[in-house]
Amino acid sequence: MRSPVNELKKGNLRQQMWEIIRKEQEVAIKHFEKLKGDKSSKSIFLKSLTKAEILEFVRFEGQMKVYKLVKDCGRFAPRVNKYGKFVIQGEINQKMWQIMKIQKVFTVEELSALSGATHSTVQSYLKALNRAGYLKEYEESEKTIFKFIPAMNSGMLAPMIQRTKRVFDPNINKIMGVEEVVDVLD
Repeated sequence: MRSPVNELKKGNLRQQMWEIIRKEQEVAIKHFEKLKGDKSSKSIFLKSLTKAEILEFVRFEGQMKVYKLVKDCGRFAPRVNKYGKFVIQGEINQKMWQIMKIQKVFTVEELSALSGATHSTVQSYLKALNRAGYLKEYEESEKTIFKFIPAMNSGMLAPMIQRTKRVFDPNINKIMGVEEVVDVLD
């Protein structure tokens, strides 16, 4: 079973590998020896990036393959599966997050039109962000209006809604909007 994202170590294996790849430009499996994680996971990620045409095999050093970075996808590790296909899960939330920060005030309908997300997807994401304190919801002319709270702009990455409906902010590595429960003993 998969661990919730907030329980993962900050800077997962793929991200750590990606940072080394960007820095070195040419890498072999030996570049990742000091990173925690098994060799097969590291090898699978290199193969995935190669299939996605982000890396290119250039030569052998002894029995190790050496790969060259041919397409730098930016600061964050590319999200590709083992077949080299880009994983799009979370892209809609990312798009909505960027739009909310720009628009500042919006309705479900406006955000749906601008992001391309379905009405129900927008509604559930806004409901979760509102509960977590990122938005202020109010009624105006029989419309529900959402206002983005600038102080809650924690960074570039969109907050994630976990299966448990908790909101995890990857920018600050924290669950948001959870009231602390204090046990009181008499």
